[in-house]
Amino acid sequence: MIVPWLKGFLSWHRAPVTWTLIFLNFLFFGLTYEMKPEKSSSLVSKTEKLQLTGRLYDQYQHQFSKEYFQSSLKSPTDYLLIGSRGLRDKKFLEAAPDSEFFGDEIEIADWKKEIVSLRNQLQQRPSFKFGLVGSEIRPLTWITYQFMHAGWIHLLSNMFLLLIFAGALERCLGSLGLITIYILGGCAGALGYLSISAQFWTPMVGASGSLSAIMACYAAFEKKRRVPFFYFVSPIQNYYGLIYLPTLLIFPLCFLPDLSSLLSASAELGAGIAFSAHLGGALFGAIMGFGLRALEFRGVTPSHQS
Repeated sequence: MIVPWLKGFLSWHRAPVTWTLIFLNFLFFGLTYEMKPEKSSSLVSKTEKLQLTGRLYDQYQHQFSKEYFQSSLKSPTDYLLIGSRGLRDKKFLEAAPDSEFFGDEIEIADWKKEIVSLRNQLQQRPSFKFGLVGSEIRPLTWITYQFMHAGWIHLLSNMFLLLIFAGALERCLGSLGLITIYILGGCAGALGYLSISAQFWTPMVGASGSLSAIMACYAAFEKKRRVPFFYFVSPIQNYYGLIYLPTLLIFPLCFLPDLSSLLSASAELGAGIAFSAHLGGALFGAIMGFGLRALEFRGVTPSHQS
């Protein structure tokens, strides 16, 4: 394991905006986190229901062609993957209750009732009210999604990296510069996500797009520096510690896995992590970082001071 350490954990007095952003993320998480989430629908939890969804979604994608459906039967595993994608397709979920499908009429009628129930249940969740949902024009959610998280692990991992990178960037660009990169970087991440996953019903939440923009901006802005990276192989002495490496190493270390994961994700299943948002934010951050460096921009505190 190797993690950029930069300036480490800065105090409130040295990075007030960074700590404010972290506080807002924790506050919004506390206000929107579902302590007792509703029981998962059988459409998600039962294999046979998910396979049925796959068969019906396959019909929907091919315009309910009976000839195609009868001549192109797929394996149960294929239908599981297609069903998973179908449950994220907003247009399909909206059209399904009024559509005509081929198959067991009673089974399909029960399935339609469950689709309506699932759709209504999901729309009541905070993640759908404040998260970024594809194909819906809700400008405010481009901001609110940046402060939401799916769970404690998601929140803590993002805040750990935000404390390191945002603190370091705040020392370079100042308070206003950091806020600008965080908000606009999150919007760039949203744009990257929607350009690829606009049809998905599943909302996107998390500060990862904003965080990626901050990480890339710092790496580009301080491209000539060598900064400390914390490495850990084992708890044995000399197998962990700090090593100084070029700042630009942050790009392959942090964003190459996102690109690889995005390209390798199943087209039918999709990915549980919005890699496209990470890359959209990173692209924006890199452009801003290189651009500000070219303009010799300096925030309130020069980067060489600590």
